[in-house]
Amino acid sequence: MRWDSTHPTLEGRRSLIQAYVGGGTQFLTAAQGMPTYMLEKFQKLISNFFWGFQTNHTINDATTHLPQCQGGMNILDLEARNEAIYLVWAERYLAHPDVWPTWAFVADEIFKHTVNQQWKDRFKNEPRAMLNHYMQDWWPTANKLPLELKLMVRATTKHGVKLDGAHISEEVRGRMPIWYHPDRTRNGNEQHTSAVITCLRQVHEVFTVHDAVVCGHNDQQELRRRGNRRVHNRRTNCGCEYALDLTNAIGAKWSPYTAPPDLSGSLSAEESEENARAFAVHEPVTFDPTTKAPTEVHNAFRVFTNTLCIEADDDAPPEPGTHEHFNVDHDELTITACGKECPNEDYSP
Repeated sequence: MRWDSTHPTLEGRRSLIQAYVGGGTQFLTAAQGMPTYMLEKFQKLISNFFWGFQTNHTINDATTHLPQCQGGMNILDLEARNEAIYLVWAERYLAHPDVWPTWAFVADEIFKHTVNQQWKDRFKNEPRAMLNHYMQDWWPTANKLPLELKLMVRATTKHGVKLDGAHISEEVRGRMPIWYHPDRTRNGNEQHTSAVITCLRQVHEVFTVHDAVVCGHNDQQELRRRGNRRVHNRRTNCGCEYALDLTNAIGAKWSPYTAPPDLSGSLSAEESEENARAFAVHEPVTFDPTTKAPTEVHNAFRVFTNTLCIEADDDAPPEPGTHEHFNVDHDELTITACGKECPNEDYSP
């Protein structure tokens, strides 16, 4: 390589890798992804250039990727950089459809058309019941996906993108799709005949957990109208009575019948006012233990999850505590937390 002939230092080589390989590939990768064979070529090129194309490398690549404070050289980890890009794609796709970019609509249709025939048959009569494979337990066939979506799905699987939380709000539980709910504890969907499912979907228009609750408790009017036309008369063989079975098949964590826990904090009114003032001027604030759960399904996704916060059949939020290796010798501790955003109406750290 031309730059190798100038004999740059290791720090110089690191800067060149960051500028030329990192900067030169970032835009195209963000636009259309990087094929695996190209990733492997770039990784080999980075490693060889950093060590001056020597046959034997003194330190393995995993160590050189680490920050300098951890004994590494902070060399560009191209695979991790690419996966971060793919996770940003997933974030945009998992946002509310009202703010979707154009490509997300195309991706959504591709996901739905690449499932196996068994799943296609289940949603054939009512496509509206098929929403999102991150919110339901169906999954697209990976080898049928285009490269970009295959990379995104692979990254979300590797880094644990899933719906989870210390507490699931009543709004989110009610807005989840009832069909093939990801956290049902019993096979409530499969025990009904296709006629019953068709009745629930097409006549009662049951698509969310809240819809099933309303239908199952007969809160829905017996006469439902579209315009001035009667569309449903309750019959002895009507499937609406089975809607309750669907909601009962959902574990306590996501159940619409789970009572909300006490999530209030312990700050006084004066402390809350002082926090608001301190937050506005970027001063330390007193930690507020109040737990706030998202009220929209699309805001309840988490990434980098190794395990579920609470299991599907549990409705008790985890108890706060201290890491076993975290020792504090003082009564007061200042912690700096960095987040993606901080809504104007919420100053909680």
